[in-house]
Amino acid sequence: MLVLSLWDGDPWTTGYLTGRLDTGRAPTDLRFSARTGGLLDHGRDFYAPAVLQEPDRALMWGWSWEAREPGGTDWAGVLTAPRVVDVHPDGALRVIPAPELHRLHAAEPFVVRPRAGRACRRPTT
Repeated sequence: MLVLSLWDGDPWTTGYLTGRLDTGRAPTDLRFSARTGGLLDHGRDFYAPAVLQEPDRALMWGWSWEAREPGGTDWAGVLTAPRVVDVHPDGALRVIPAPELHRLHAAEPFVVRPRAGRACRRPTT
């Protein structure tokens, strides 16, 4: 699998190619023969992906924009939740959330209540 950030056109997005990596006689003689490809994600909210190859799976993260006004800082972005990527026998890519994310789901919703004896203040405009 080859992952690409298609960042110099419209739309800005990420894509993938599946295929075979062939090696030549020298270690630097590499050639990727693409079989199929497509969009990895829709829109520009997932970019610069990185893949961690584990023995039994591949995990992918990417960068996403923050929802804030530009200016004031010289950086922006957050990492996305990890995704498991897998190539089907026909070359299509399957992407699912990492199963470990289920551990973050609480049995009960998290609710914040004001402390006893303290009034809730509404922000003034």
